[in-house]
Amino acid sequence: APVIVRTAATGIANIAALAINRRTV
Repeated sequence: APVIVRTAATGIANIAALAINRRTV
């Protein structure tokens, strides 16, 4: 279970980073 939670958190962080990058550019 913890592994899935970590993966989900990482995915959300990646999407957030992409969104910030797109907003910045």
